[in-house]
Order: sequence, then C-alpha cells, then structure tokens
Amino acid sequence: MKQRLIQIAEDCPVDRGIVQKIPVHVIQYEELSKHPYKYDEKNFHEQVNLIRRGKKPGELKLKKYTIRRNPLPKKYGWGIHVNEDGKLALVGCETKKYKELEKDPNVKKTRVSRNKKI
Repeated sequence: MKQRLIQIAEDCPVDRGIVQKIPVHVIQYEELSKHPYKYDEKNFHEQVNLIRRGKKPGELKLKKYTIRRNPLPKKYGWGIHVNEDGKLALVGCETKKYKELEKDPNVKKTRVSRNKKI
C-alpha cells in the first residue's frame, strides 16, 4: 500500500495542531497520539466508538466511516499519515515531518473535506 497524507482542510481555522476538550476528537487525538501506527482506518473508528460509547468489542454496529471527515485534520490542524501498512499516526501541520510528507512525491496527498461548502 502506498503512503498517504490526509492534509488539513483548506479552510482550517488554525495553523498548528491543537486539541480542545470536545469528546470525539479528544478520544481520537489520545488514541492516535498514544498509539501511532497501531490502527488502520476501520480499527481506529471501532476503537474510538468503543471508548466513546463504553461498549465492548462485538457490541457495536458501525456505519461506513471515512477518515476524510475526521475533525482532527478538519478543524484542529492535525494531518493523519497513513503508512505503507495502512496504519495511522498524527502529524501536526506545523511540523517538519508534515512538510516533508507534503513534498514527498511517493506520498499520495488527500485533502480532508472542507468545513463549509463554497
């Protein structure tokens, strides 16, 4: 699998990776920052929902999920790097690593969904 970088939204209101105490994105931030490259997209979505809803594996029926709607790159300045194995890690948009990933021709860039329709 080719590496990817989920870039911050073009209209992201911040210029660096931040986190505020809003439950869903805080859970997402904590899981990805504590466990870089542990989860693929599906497992990440399941883990966040297990924590959020206080459920056990097998108790959830999840709908389709896309990382492109994640609030961390959408509103809080965090890019998400997907490595060759499909595992996720956070990368602050102000960091050297984010800028290197943006310039790397071997990394597919995908812009996160905009916050507002134009």
